[in-house]
Amino acid sequence: ASHRALMIERRLRRSLNAWDEQEGDARYLSRDLLDAHPSTAADIFSFGIMLYEIVSGEDGLPGHGARWDYLRSGRVTPLSSCSTHLSSLISTAMSAGPEARPNAQQILIATAAARVDAANEAMAMAAKPPQQPSQTSTDATTAAPWLPRA
Repeated sequence: ASHRALMIERRLRRSLNAWDEQEGDARYLSRDLLDAHPSTAADIFSFGIMLYEIVSGEDGLPGHGARWDYLRSGRVTPLSSCSTHLSSLISTAMSAGPEARPNAQQILIATAAARVDAANEAMAMAAKPPQQPSQTSTDATTAAPWLPRA
């Protein structure tokens, strides 16, 4: 198994070294990638900015200019239109420095933990005695924390 992992790592390293800087859409590329520092962290940035685009509803991310710089500054305001977990994921994935971005495994672990927390919260709420109908609300973000809030 370790031999196979080593081979995969070597292939990944070769593919990162062979990256053509003409590839990709500047709207989704990290500054470090455009500075000829390809890495899996650059892929995480692209993932984060795609999530940002979907959740924010921002149509047509810029390919250059002041807004492009701002989206890569690491100072993007957290989105309030989604769960805390998703907003935090987007913010960290879009961190200015590649070393500050989570890796894929960290994203999966944090997302699984958020799902477990949401399920536990939903079960605890279901175990409570019913409230008056006017006080009851259904919040889809409790069951699926990455869904946009109403």
